[in-house]
Amino acid sequence: MKAEEVFGNYGLSGGGAAGFELDRLDHRLGSPLNAVVLASSEGHDRKNFVVVHEERLGFDTTIPGQTLDQLIRADMTYIEKPKGGAVFSVGSITYCGALPAHGFDNDVSRLTFNVLNRFGELNLTWPL
Repeated sequence: MKAEEVFGNYGLSGGGAAGFELDRLDHRLGSPLNAVVLASSEGHDRKNFVVVHEERLGFDTTIPGQTLDQLIRADMTYIEKPKGGAVFSVGSITYCGALPAHGFDNDVSRLTFNVLNRFGELNLTWPL
């Protein structure tokens, strides 16, 4: 992975924008079919993160057929709704801990600003 592809690898909680509780897109489990994955976390320690028993067939075999490492991730997703609304999901509870890093001058804060600006159609510019 190139350095410029790394996103949110800092934060006040869990060491990054993806830590502790991780949520991923999975159509089998009810994720909307029109949901788009914008980014995914990777490299989480299997000692601290697990795949739920309901998704495992054996020690290393899973129902979706992916490896345990592939399933242990946070997916940042975007979903458009039929009446013009949209949903932006960051995939991890520790995302907010990355916002204040470097005095709020970071990629997580900039992305969040852009999403909120677009949702509110405020046409503000970064930084404020």
